[in-house]
Amino acid sequence: MKNSLPEKVPGSKVSAEEIFGQVVYGLLSPPEAAKVMKLSVRQFYRRLAAWKRGEALD
Repeated sequence: MKNSLPEKVPGSKVSAEEIFGQVVYGLLSPPEAAKVMKLSVRQFYRRLAAWKRGEALD
């Protein structure tokens, strides 16, 4: 599940790819991750699904 360019979370030094990895490994819940990324939970799940498919994040 490699992404071409890791997206930086606005106002943070953590990439979206790192947050997605934490969710996949159970270290962070999806609602917590959505809050960190300043997204709705629904938007978070859409981006997570795209990341899992290997699509570039915008």
